[in-house]
Amino acid sequence: MNKIAQKLISKKKECVVCGGCVAVCPNNAIKFIDNITKEEIPITNYGRPRVNEQPIMVWDMDKCNQCGNCIKGCPEEAISFEN
Repeated sequence: MNKIAQKLISKKKECVVCGGCVAVCPNNAIKFIDNITKEEIPITNYGRPRVNEQPIMVWDMDKCNQCGNCIKGCPEEAISFEN
């Protein structure tokens, strides 16, 4: 896929922060950041956050090869590519 023509889209309301996308990413290009502390959330702490504590999903597009594993690994269909 063309990195210039594609961008990853996260549907925050559908995301349950299960870590499925992180687990299947071959390049470690995805992580979750706590929206209050701005620190990376360890994968052992993933799970549905409390109200108003939705973590921020961050992609490192320099590491992303746009293989689509994150889309396939998301049980909630909360990730997609857009032109």
